[in-house]
Amino acid sequence: IVGQENVGKTTILRWLRREHDSLVSMNTITTDGIDISSIALGGGKGSGGVTFRAWDFAGQEVYYLTHQFFLSENGIYLLLWDMRYSPGRSRMEWWLQSIASRAHSAPVILVGTHLDDAMSDKCVMGWNAANPDQTGGSYKGGEQWVREVYEYMRERYVSRYQNVEYVTFMDGQDGRGLTLIKEKLLEIALRRVQS
Repeated sequence: IVGQENVGKTTILRWLRREHDSLVSMNTITTDGIDISSIALGGGKGSGGVTFRAWDFAGQEVYYLTHQFFLSENGIYLLLWDMRYSPGRSRMEWWLQSIASRAHSAPVILVGTHLDDAMSDKCVMGWNAANPDQTGGSYKGGEQWVREVYEYMRERYVSRYQNVEYVTFMDGQDGRGLTLIKEKLLEIALRRVQS
């Protein structure tokens, strides 16, 4: 799980580990280095389960040079970005290039976080999804804005990075979007095992 600091990497890891009940009362502290844990997904009727080793990489810039030592072709990457801010602020290009340089065929799922804020038309976003190169100003969120973000991310990153397989969103407060992320992780893992 990679991305800038404070985009929700530890939160999504807790949801995947089914620790979400403790999220409401627990303040997330900044990850120091790498937090490694196991996540079991699947195993329901008619499907095999998979146990993942999840690596929650610290997002602070001081750790960037060390990340390259842990990137592997065998990984499946969740690259998170905070939807309230432009992908440039989240350094999407840097993260995708880092993964591509060390693990060029490893699948990547782009996950926009803070979906609860983005879906609210009362929330003011720091960027214009319809015109992301436009600087300054503030833009109302809402369903249309989220659709524009999805299209922008697909056009900008999925078309340019062959290993980016999906773009999706998640709300760390209520877990909205988590089911799709789990399904995609399981689908990719099973496909990689079978090939």
